[in-house]
Amino acid sequence: INYARRSFGKKKRLQSKSKTLNVLCGCYFCALVSIYVVFLVFLVVPMIFYDPAAQTPLGGSLPVASGGGTPDHCTEEDKKIHIIFSTGCNLFQHWQSEVLLNTAMKVGQCGRITRIVSGCEEREDEGEGTGKRWITHQGGKTDQLVPTTELKLSSHPNFEVHVTPMVPESKEFPWWNKPYSIAHFSEHAKLKDDEIIVILDPDEFFIHALSNNGSPYSHIIATNGVDEATKARAEFGLDVAKRGQPVAQAYGLGPRWLTLFDREKVCGKGSHCTQVQGREAENKYSVGPPYILHVDDFKKVAPKWLELMKPVYEADRGDMQADMYAYIMSAAHYRLPHTKLNHYMVSDVGCEDLEGWKWVEALPSMSCQNPRNDFPIGKFPPFAPSKESPLIPHLLHAAQHYKATHPKTGELWNIHKGHIPGQILDCDQPLIVSPPDDLFSLQVDKRQKRAAFMICWLTFAINEAVLDYRKKFCTNPLPVEKQEPAGGIHGVTQGGGGVGGGGESENYNSAKCVRMVVHRSEVPQCDSKTDPYCYPLAKKVC
Repeated sequence: INYARRSFGKKKRLQSKSKTLNVLCGCYFCALVSIYVVFLVFLVVPMIFYDPAAQTPLGGSLPVASGGGTPDHCTEEDKKIHIIFSTGCNLFQHWQSEVLLNTAMKVGQCGRITRIVSGCEEREDEGEGTGKRWITHQGGKTDQLVPTTELKLSSHPNFEVHVTPMVPESKEFPWWNKPYSIAHFSEHAKLKDDEIIVILDPDEFFIHALSNNGSPYSHIIATNGVDEATKARAEFGLDVAKRGQPVAQAYGLGPRWLTLFDREKVCGKGSHCTQVQGREAENKYSVGPPYILHVDDFKKVAPKWLELMKPVYEADRGDMQADMYAYIMSAAHYRLPHTKLNHYMVSDVGCEDLEGWKWVEALPSMSCQNPRNDFPIGKFPPFAPSKESPLIPHLLHAAQHYKATHPKTGELWNIHKGHIPGQILDCDQPLIVSPPDDLFSLQVDKRQKRAAFMICWLTFAINEAVLDYRKKFCTNPLPVEKQEPAGGIHGVTQGGGGVGGGGESENYNSAKCVRMVVHRSEVPQCDSKTDPYCYPLAKKVC
């Protein structure tokens, strides 16, 4: 402006050259004013009126950057998130880890994410004949160990790996792995002082990002556990984890642990764990993954969790929930009651009110072949989010065998993580056959609709993760005999549906040819040693 003013002051002295100079100065002045107006309209004003409560339908789904998978617009609070999950070293949990990492990337999850791996020294099926081993999957190739070099491979560009020694007890009871490996991680990992630790199971896959910004109460499901102490923050931010204030998903464990265990023997005489009563146990400690807690609380709970695992297991041998009881009592020991919320996941189709099913049931329709297209996510500050996006849970917890019948054709569709071929990440393996696009939308029965939701999302998420993994790491052409013909049977690839689809690349198989079976008797006779497409609980259909 000063430059323009000085220029205009020369007008009388330089009248003979004033026309050209006048035009130039005027344009310069207008350009400066325009830039200033744009700055006010698009940057300053939106930040003044930006409402964090309206940030997303669930308070945290962030878009992925266009260049390389790192989320854009992460708030300072969400940058503090550190997601961890504990796995074995076998193929069964390797492909699950990839799906978890890929879906985290696809929803734009903020913060750090670390896979903790144990058991790489020895196959899980060693000593199978002792009769003491717990079977967590169908066996076969799923038991094979993953080379440590492959543990560092993922479609996710920024994940971390923490490898721990094997805990001997896990050979008899695999659920020892979680408290042991997480305690090891808490002791040896480099954690920041202000991190918010989120503990997931490896079979929890993202459909919406987690956030610690705080959500309005209308975007939270909490059927109980919201007592007088938490009502003050119920309108906004009930889901925010802070030091001394952890948050977790509601589970149906109830107060059973109060009488199931000798708490003085487990926790020690005088521990607060021994003083918890029925209502507090139900409302504050009947929780499971995701566990969300401040790093200071995590560093206290993690080693205690491992310490209590032994007396808990000895008192309740064979209970798959033993590690959850050990976590509950370690939290109770340190007086860390959890805010118990229901909306973080969906898993059990028969669960009435502990999970986020009411949001699923409210959906009028959903594409089964690309469900993500039905949940638009807008841009983030300083821009407004999409108001059309419906409320959905954050995680699919693949903990059941899901079965749904198509209302028109009568065809049964199903999926179970234990039926997925362990070698599905291999470049030559087919993808899973997509269900009909209207499998969810046509359902009337509540449980069938829930099961269809899980089948549609899990099939899509697994196929998408596997395909992204192959595009990144399958760099050499397959043998000619393993290359699928272009177009396959129905000429569809991921994002399409039905059977078939090969020909996307000569480096990997993109045909959808694997169907899950309900019973082992449905699998054709085959020899897994010579047939790469011989699966224990699935079959190749094209």
